[in-house]
Amino acid sequence: MSLPPVDLLVAGGTVVTMDPEMRILAPGAIAVAGERILAVAGQAEMEAQLGTVRRRIDATGMVV
Repeated sequence: MSLPPVDLLVAGGTVVTMDPEMRILAPGAIAVAGERILAVAGQAEMEAQLGTVRRRIDATGMVV
């Protein structure tokens, strides 16, 4: 599955989700289009699904 164009990708940091499982993804990634979060996943999984990315933020060493 491929994601639609992504306006912002925040990747490389530790992503703490607020889903029912309270998952912690390290390294993780968050893809955003406009004002909407498209996907939250491990960084490797996300990179495999990406097409066009307009802006990237390296969150290595940070918590997202």
